[in-house]
Amino acid sequence: KFSIIAVIVNLIVVPIFAILFPLLVVSTLLASLTGVFGFLLFVCGFGFDVIYTIADKFAQTGLSVSLNSTKIYVVIAFFVLMFVLSKYFMTSNKRKIIYGSVAFGVLCVCFGLSFIPAQICSSVSFYNSFGTYSILITNSNKESVIIDLSTANNTKNFVNSLGVKDVSCVIMLEKTKLNYDAFNAVGARNVIRCGNSQGYDEEISVEKNEKAKIGNFEICYRANSGQVFGLEILFDNTKLFIFKNHQTKQENLEYVAYQDYDFVVFEKEATGVSLFGEKTTIVARYQKESVDASASEDGNFSYLLGTNGKFRRCLD
Repeated sequence: KFSIIAVIVNLIVVPIFAILFPLLVVSTLLASLTGVFGFLLFVCGFGFDVIYTIADKFAQTGLSVSLNSTKIYVVIAFFVLMFVLSKYFMTSNKRKIIYGSVAFGVLCVCFGLSFIPAQICSSVSFYNSFGTYSILITNSNKESVIIDLSTANNTKNFVNSLGVKDVSCVIMLEKTKLNYDAFNAVGARNVIRCGNSQGYDEEISVEKNEKAKIGNFEICYRANSGQVFGLEILFDNTKLFIFKNHQTKQENLEYVAYQDYDFVVFEKEATGVSLFGEKTTIVARYQKESVDASASEDGNFSYLLGTNGKFRRCLD
C-alpha cells in the first residue's frame, strides 16, 4: 500500500533523520571511547522513536491506495528513464515541468499496464505452504476452479499471480472445513463437497462416484468401500486425478492406473508409480523414482496443457 500523505510525512521526518543520523555516528564513536557520552545514544534513540511514532500514526490513516505488482521489465524501464532524466531536474522551471510531465506520463502507463489481464491458458497449478495447499485448474474457456484453500491472503496471492480474476467454485477434497475468509477472498460463488455440510448457502453436495458438471468441468469423487480416495476432473480432453492424503492404497492405485489419466497428483509420498504408463505425468510432493516433478525439488509449479506438450514453470 502507498500512503497518499507520504510526501507530507517525509517533509517532517527526513529533516529530523538528517540531524539524527550524523549525531548517531558521532555519539557511537564518543560512547565507544568513554561511557560519559553514553547519554547521547539515548537522545538518538528518543529521536528515532519520534520518527517511528510519526510514521506509524500516519500509516494508520485510510488515505492510502493499493498497488498491484507489475511486470519486472516495466519497473526496470521506468527506473532507467528516471535515471536518464534525473540530470535535467536541476534546471529551469519550464524544463522541470516538461521532464516531470514525461516522467509522470510514463508512471501512468506503467500502472495502466499492470491492470491489463494476463493471458490465461489451460493449466493445472499447485501451491503449497507449510502443509496447506491449493490446486487451481483453468480450462481453455478461461473458467477456473480451485481445490482446497490455504489462508485467505496466500490463496488470493496464488490466484492473482496466475492472472485469474474469476474462480467459479471451490472444491473440497482434503479439508473438511471451509476457510470462509479464503472463499470470499478468491470471489468464488459455490463450494462443492462430498460429505457432511457446514450449512453455507453456497454449498453444493455431490455424491460419491457420481459425475457432476461445473461449467465445462466434469468432476467425480472416487470412493472405494464408501471412502473417498481422490477427485477426478475432466476438462479440455484432459483427464486429471488428485489423490486424497493417506488414500494411496494398492487397490486405489490400481484403479487410477487402469483409468489411464493424463495427470495424477499425489499429495503425499508417491508409491506405486510404476503402475502408471509413460502417458501419465506423476506430480508428487516428494521426489520418487519415475516421478516427473516434485514440489520439494522444483518449488511450486505449473503444467500448461495442450497439443504442444507440457511446460513447467517453477516458483520457489
